[in-house]
Amino acid sequence: MKAVHLAVLALLLFQVFSGCQTADQERLMAMRRQMVELETENEKLLNQFHQYQSENERLHKRLARLTEIREKIKAEDIYNLRRVSLGRYTSLFDQSRDGQVDTLLVYIQPMDEQGDIIKAAGSVSVSLWDLNGEESLRLGQWEIGYQELRHKWFASVMTTNYRLKFDITEIIETFDSPLTLRVTFTDYLSGRKFEMQRLLQPD
Repeated sequence: MKAVHLAVLALLLFQVFSGCQTADQERLMAMRRQMVELETENEKLLNQFHQYQSENERLHKRLARLTEIREKIKAEDIYNLRRVSLGRYTSLFDQSRDGQVDTLLVYIQPMDEQGDIIKAAGSVSVSLWDLNGEESLRLGQWEIGYQELRHKWFASVMTTNYRLKFDITEIIETFDSPLTLRVTFTDYLSGRKFEMQRLLQPD
């Protein structure tokens, strides 16, 4: 009887030991699978990194070539801006028709080497002066940036130009003596400044 008990006990211990071994083996195999998956994922990420690095180097080389080309080309040659003039209708106006000037209209005409008017990108500085006294008196100053100026392009049957409109109601009471208009056009590409001046005469 004792021998039977010992045999049963041995059988139970063997089953428990075998079960532990099986569980350990399964855990070991699962860990190995995870390691293989991680190694595969790591290799994939490493390949992607090398691809991104190669692409980044290619883009840097391309940018360097474009920069070199840009430095060799004079910016003004892109559209050949040669001069900028004020349109003939640049003046002060009584748009409300109440007998008092209230609006300054400035027409700017960028031109190429053939004298054709072109829509050259740039910014504009406008100032209105009273030079009739002993001291120069600046009546108004306006700055038009590149983004704003590009929407001021005006084309009609008679002419094509940038058309700038300024309210001068608060700065001029009477227009009975000449006023001086000064305009500076700064070319966006080349940085060149074109300065213009006109004497505005009362009617």
